[in-house]
Amino acid sequence: MPDGLALTDDALALYERIARGDGHVEPGQPGLDELLGIGLVLPHLFETDRYLSSDRQYVWQVLVERERAGIERSGELLRLSAARLRALSRFFAMLPGTASGGEDSGGIEFMKNPGDANAAAAAALAGVRSFVCTAHPMDRPRTVLNISEVSDIERLGRGIRLRTVYPDSALSRAPENEWVSAVTPHGAEVRTTAAPFPRMLIVDDVFALMSDNDAVRDHSGTAWKVTHPGMLGFIRDTFQLLWHVADPWAGRARPRMTKTVTTPRTRAILNGMNDGLTHEAIAKSLGVTTRTVTNNLSPVYKALGIEAGDRFRLGAWWATSDERQLEEEPLQE
Repeated sequence: MPDGLALTDDALALYERIARGDGHVEPGQPGLDELLGIGLVLPHLFETDRYLSSDRQYVWQVLVERERAGIERSGELLRLSAARLRALSRFFAMLPGTASGGEDSGGIEFMKNPGDANAAAAAALAGVRSFVCTAHPMDRPRTVLNISEVSDIERLGRGIRLRTVYPDSALSRAPENEWVSAVTPHGAEVRTTAAPFPRMLIVDDVFALMSDNDAVRDHSGTAWKVTHPGMLGFIRDTFQLLWHVADPWAGRARPRMTKTVTTPRTRAILNGMNDGLTHEAIAKSLGVTTRTVTNNLSPVYKALGIEAGDRFRLGAWWATSDERQLEEEPLQE
């Protein structure tokens, strides 16, 4: 951010054009680096030559917090930072268009039950014009995937782009494999990753739905609906990072191994642990007792030289193990 908190005429003209919705920008366009440096515009998720205007209130908060952090780091910067804080108000007041804090300053709503979240998602998908990005960290029932397959193929047929990320465990599940086989010939892109990630749905640059990760609240089925431009940019960038570290869908091909540490049952248990399930929840999914889950893990701990019950080290090994690609015992649906 420039000390003078000023924009060149080129940057001002470009910002006004992007704010009106004309976001196509030629490479090296004068003023673009200024706008990106301050955070007033964001790059489009798919179109490399297109940019979107950020929410001004969000940018304001980021810049103010940056100045406050500078004050905390060094008392010697107090006078300079105070002056820059005053300059922030003048800077945002002179930008073309409406002042910050208008009707676009909200846009974050808590969905306290799955019905509300599903209705919001359905409404956004009904009006999709460009792309849909989804991230599904948990197994998806066959019935849900069958319904999704029909609508996904219809959207792909209209030129809508679709990107989806699954956990590596989905590679061994028949429902996900059948869905991927049906939609990828129509242009869908699918990847998998061993890293944990939140559930996400992004529709164009106007809507996102994210799972609720409040550890205090029982967040089963709850979510956050986001239409706030600044937060949409953050969620979009989070998905973009996830997409880049994920691997293209490898299908149901399994590596050949003459000796393994795991069995189909223990692989199902380890995948459940990777998804954050307790032993009790895994036992219920498999239709066995909690003691059976513990007994199945004991040989794995012993073979790896890990102290029994050390879930962190076991999870770290499982996250990079080639045995993740082997067939697992199906969970009951």
